[in-house]
Amino acid sequence: MICEKYEELTVLERIRLIGAVIHCLQSDDELFKRALELVNKGAKKGVLDGVSFLPEDYEDFSIF
Repeated sequence: MICEKYEELTVLERIRLIGAVIHCLQSDDELFKRALELVNKGAKKGVLDGVSFLPEDYEDFSIF
């Protein structure tokens, strides 16, 4: 389920938000730590239940 605030964003706003978040966690150790805390908090709330980011056999997964 997508939260209401995120759903209200335009496609361009979504891209900018996700891009900014990624850049922040890649660029700063403290922000990276906070990103991990955010993911852990989301997992505890159940928002990651049933979500898969990579195939089970991702090591054998090839896009080429």
